[in-house]
Amino acid sequence: MDEIRESDKANAFTIELSMVDPAKNILQEIDRFALYRKSPEDRAFLCELKSLMDKYYDISFNYIKEQIRLAENDYECLGFEDKTLVFFIHSREPNDIQRLKDELGAVSILIDDHGARGIRPENA
Repeated sequence: MDEIRESDKANAFTIELSMVDPAKNILQEIDRFALYRKSPEDRAFLCELKSLMDKYYDISFNYIKEQIRLAENDYECLGFEDKTLVFFIHSREPNDIQRLKDELGAVSILIDDHGARGIRPENA
């Protein structure tokens, strides 16, 4: 889980997750500076790694489900029923987004990053 912040305005806890977190964690074990360089080769490797992990083990989706389950358990144990629990799940692959909507009831918000123009999922 990346971080938990309490928002006074919305009286909510927000939790940010990313579908690529499991692949990033492995990449960091292989080369701890790769995530900071963000070279085309590092991005391509990360994309390929995520694809393989998902193809054979469904790692990204299982990671998201497990993080949600853990957060909901912690939320209940800590007695925060009076607050709203909101998950922001970062995902760029259309099939991942659709699956999050279909299986977890997620709502999709598109954030257009003009700095990322020309980066396609197959070579991200």
